[in-house]
Amino acid sequence: MSVSREKKGFGALTLSTVAISLTLAGCGGGGGDPGANPLTLDTSGARGALISAPPPVATFLTASAFNASLSGSASGQSVLQLAGTPTCDVAIHKLEYSTVDGAGNQAQASAAVMIPTASSNPAVQAASCVGSRPVVLYAHGTTVEKEFNIANLADASGAATGEVNAGSGQATLLAALFAAQGYVVIAPNFVGYDSSTTSYHPFVNHDQQAKDMVDSLAAGRKALASLASTYRSTDSGKLFITGFSQGGSVAMATQKLMQASNLSYTAAAPISGAYRLSSFFDAIFSGYTTGPTPLIPVGGPVFATMVIESYLNSYGLAVDRDDIYNSKFRSGIESLIPSATKDFGGLLDNTSLPASALFEPKDPTETALGQATGFFDSTNFLIKGTFRTAYLTNTGSAALLRAKVAENDLSTFVPTKPTFLCAGGGDPVVFTSINHDAMETAFAGLPAGLVTTLDLQDTPAGAFAQLQGGFQALQATYTTPTSALLAYHGNVVPFCLTGVRAFFSNF
Repeated sequence: MSVSREKKGFGALTLSTVAISLTLAGCGGGGGDPGANPLTLDTSGARGALISAPPPVATFLTASAFNASLSGSASGQSVLQLAGTPTCDVAIHKLEYSTVDGAGNQAQASAAVMIPTASSNPAVQAASCVGSRPVVLYAHGTTVEKEFNIANLADASGAATGEVNAGSGQATLLAALFAAQGYVVIAPNFVGYDSSTTSYHPFVNHDQQAKDMVDSLAAGRKALASLASTYRSTDSGKLFITGFSQGGSVAMATQKLMQASNLSYTAAAPISGAYRLSSFFDAIFSGYTTGPTPLIPVGGPVFATMVIESYLNSYGLAVDRDDIYNSKFRSGIESLIPSATKDFGGLLDNTSLPASALFEPKDPTETALGQATGFFDSTNFLIKGTFRTAYLTNTGSAALLRAKVAENDLSTFVPTKPTFLCAGGGDPVVFTSINHDAMETAFAGLPAGLVTTLDLQDTPAGAFAQLQGGFQALQATYTTPTSALLAYHGNVVPFCLTGVRAFFSNF
């Protein structure tokens, strides 16, 4: 499908800073016929069933062509500095599989499976690209775009249609950091996106999202096994779980589910996730501190809409949307996201959603703060003051929403396998002090070495000093505080993922 996608600010919030246009024709070559060992399809609807065969390789990247493509742009060169020169050829397939929606009904979704192989230079690549390979299960960050497809590395921003693949940045990072270095990558697009027919995305529904991850892993492993004779790569049994932002929370929720279900994983690395939802939402709904800094995320109207609509659809809550939303933005909001025509910034246009104001002001303090920050506005606000008050006081229908927030809180999770937490201390989207730092404190009493943490904003020191220095140097290149703020959350991705790979290499 070709659409004209409206592009406005907040580009970094669609995750990631890397936007690389790959000329796929130049990255082709070899790889054999993926149909030579056809998959056994399962139309039963059972969770984890592989319900469609992969196409004849969505993308095939030789190591040399991938390196040349990355070398051709400044952003690609930045990726190479972090990831290193591609070692392996990479075959990328898109799979469709059975899972469940937010209400527990049968649903389908799609995923990328990136398989390292050795065909362009087998004598050199054999030792690290084929045979028994570790698997990385990756949960992507928040996206609002229906067509999000992490199996597609192409960024078509220069095409006549103006269409942009929102998944290309994260796809390229995963291919460069992991698949081209010998890891199999399985990355679901999640229910609601790409070819999924579910009309909403179960955003911050951690039970559903963890099941989606486990189901994509099951389907991906079936595909990998069926393609073993083609690419000569097999599952070593080592499983690493990671994800960023929304995906950071999903990665931790997946750890929780796998531990409860006695499913094996080797290590996990949540990045910049909203783990402590109750505290996080209380801070947001409070709206401000005693000081000048608001506790409302940049891009808050999008995130709030996604959470509310996810919970209303997932749990069938008896909450009237007219009681929640400003009438100016009420019409059609239940089908607004995922969007077929607008990206993250395009939704914040004071027509689809407010540009920045999450709340209606309740008192002069908020009015003054709103004048300075735009987080409060008497006209272009999203959530009514009455609903906000009801949420904070746990009364009326807002109490139903509050209860589901608590149900999806991960504060009490305790990992039993090695875990790496990474974030940036100044994150304006997922507040580090409430989430990353608080979980670090909660994990402090666990056995030594079980949990490793990294804050990219800390003074560079230790094993990750180079990553901290690189991140801070990048943030210093922005000419205004606003531009640095808007880029911050997305800029965390490549640096934390590089740290994640170093952590996984220990196992």
